[in-house]
Amino acid sequence: MAIYWTQKKKKEFLKVITEIIVCLSGIGVLVMIGCAWLGIPALSWIYVIDLSQYKGTLPIIVLGGCFCTFSYVFDNALVVIRKQNLLVCAYVIAWLYTKTTAHHMVEKWAMAGAAQRWLMQQQC
Repeated sequence: MAIYWTQKKKKEFLKVITEIIVCLSGIGVLVMIGCAWLGIPALSWIYVIDLSQYKGTLPIIVLGGCFCTFSYVFDNALVVIRKQNLLVCAYVIAWLYTKTTAHHMVEKWAMAGAAQRWLMQQQC
């Protein structure tokens, strides 16, 4: 990415970002399928505890992890184009959101927090 950007090849720069996003999307789909199919049974076996009640929550948490990987791509792209100041704004907003909501969600909906709440809303 950095080479294309410094050579002012914006089309190639965007192509690299697009290729990364497409690859991550494909991997994310595979991970989500594996998570839905094997996630809870494997974790239940590893931890020797029945985790079947979290079958709906695990894919939501894994999906959040997939979205996090996309944010890293955009993070790196912003660094390459020298717009790190935008990252500071995003980090401050994310920090404020987390500080104001996370504790309340975990306190109200236990360990599942926002993921369990979202799942409950979808089932209603």
